[in-house]
Amino acid sequence: EEQLALLNEAVSKGKEVLKGLKTSVDDTLGEDFVSHWDTNMGRFGTWIFSRPYLRALYAKAKCLLKIRRQTQDAEKRAEYETAAKEVLDEMLACDTEDKFGARFLKLKLLIDTQDFNGAQELLDSKFGPKDEEESDDLFLAFIYTRVLISFHLNGPDSKQTEELLQKALQRDSERFVPRLLIGEIIGREQYKLTVELGTKDEASTYVYDFGRYWWSPDGKLPWGFSTNPQENNEIKEVPEINEDQPSPIDWLCEKLGMQLQSDEDPLGFWIARVSYNIGDHEHATTLFRSFINKIFEKAEGDIEKIPTVELNMVFEALLGYFCIHDKLTRNCGQFELPPQPSEKNEEEKSEETEQNGETSIQWPVDSIPSRLKLITTSLLQLFQVVLHHLEHRPDAPKGSDALYARQTVPLGWCLARWHWQTLNIEGCFAQAREVAKVARDIPKDSWLRVRAEGMLRFVIQEKLAASQSIQA
Repeated sequence: EEQLALLNEAVSKGKEVLKGLKTSVDDTLGEDFVSHWDTNMGRFGTWIFSRPYLRALYAKAKCLLKIRRQTQDAEKRAEYETAAKEVLDEMLACDTEDKFGARFLKLKLLIDTQDFNGAQELLDSKFGPKDEEESDDLFLAFIYTRVLISFHLNGPDSKQTEELLQKALQRDSERFVPRLLIGEIIGREQYKLTVELGTKDEASTYVYDFGRYWWSPDGKLPWGFSTNPQENNEIKEVPEINEDQPSPIDWLCEKLGMQLQSDEDPLGFWIARVSYNIGDHEHATTLFRSFINKIFEKAEGDIEKIPTVELNMVFEALLGYFCIHDKLTRNCGQFELPPQPSEKNEEEKSEETEQNGETSIQWPVDSIPSRLKLITTSLLQLFQVVLHHLEHRPDAPKGSDALYARQTVPLGWCLARWHWQTLNIEGCFAQAREVAKVARDIPKDSWLRVRAEGMLRFVIQEKLAASQSIQA
């Protein structure tokens, strides 16, 4: 709500400036600035002065949609929904080329509210100075959503739905979207501002935003997971399917001859993959940890007994767990120290800390810092062991095909930041130094090396500051 208030103020001031009303910044923009609101209406995306205004509108729309998701009251949800639609409509009116992607936010909102006719109308709209025959079906987000909408409006057996599906598969020749939807492969969290069309990254982005609507019209998953450890026996390994009214995902699997659970996945890791791919982070983290425990229980704790296929799944589970927490903590600073019980004197605490080799801070069990400590003190070591075994197994993927061959430097950054956020400066320094060592083989002008060395300099400054504080 505080963010929304600030954004409302930014939008209001931006509109005053662009309309040339009496503001404190009028003199800096020139006398001929007043008429630009009308003459540039519809072209705000190409007009440099109006881009901050569009950014404020976009941020406001996302803020409204986030509050809507967190609101339980139906009337309040409807109010935020209406407000978000109005903001997005204003963006599309100000910038008909939609350089900020407001139509993607609006499309997701229309699908979420099951307004399939409204979504169809939006998909048929024309954005930007393009030829009449050219459409937004260059994007997987639009072409696959056309299939989904036709499924609901025209039925799964209609000729139009079949034709749209074939058109989508031509654009997605590797079938990345269907494979991500059923958990055959795992997607990746998006760090890039833009993605290349037709790639797995684009498919991952689409499934992350729209994947849950393939499982059910309202976006609610048809399986009943429980995050309560005492209710683990109630977890459903297979979704409940309504055969009288199959979901789009059932129809898609039947059309493409795909199955939800393969013989190589007896423990149902595909459900964890699906949860991860569609952005259901709460269930994904629970299922990733549960799956890892099941694998090691079955192998009686001996990693040598774990088949390579399952060990690859363990690697994916760990990497997915890391990626989720990186997304949750990417823009966070250091976490506030919790109050500590004073049962031991400072001398005993210091000795215990040295013996454990880690900070003695007791974070709340369900807090983000507590989960990050689990990663840095336990899961990371497991990750390194799994990585070592996969690299030395002859039947494991090698070279560029190995998922784990591309994670060294980016994961190192994450770990250094996590140590810093949980106030473990020594761990942060050690990790930053390791990343800098890896980066030595990278060309000097590469941003990877520049970032690695810059991070190490920052950590050294933090380490010196902490040392001076202790001495003081």
